[in-house]
Amino acid sequence: MIERFANRLYIPLKFVANRLIPIPPNNLFTMIVTGKHESSADEYIVAHVTENDIAVTRDIQLAARLVEKRITVLNDRGIEYSSENVQER
Repeated sequence: MIERFANRLYIPLKFVANRLIPIPPNNLFTMIVTGKHESSADEYIVAHVTENDIAVTRDIQLAARLVEKRITVLNDRGIEYSSENVQER
């Protein structure tokens, strides 16, 4: 769904993981493979995210770190994390 939305509105997507994940070939999509250690993708995201970005993650700890930086964070079901609800999860 995110890929269709990005294509329709011509929004670039960055996929970040510590291993290669299959993404469809598209000039708007970039795959960023970080180091092999478990939290390398999280560290990359926290270091490179900017105020106008939207992050999509299932990782509650990452979501909390991004919310703290005032980044818009959604889970993969479209629920927005906020400073009020991220700690509950």
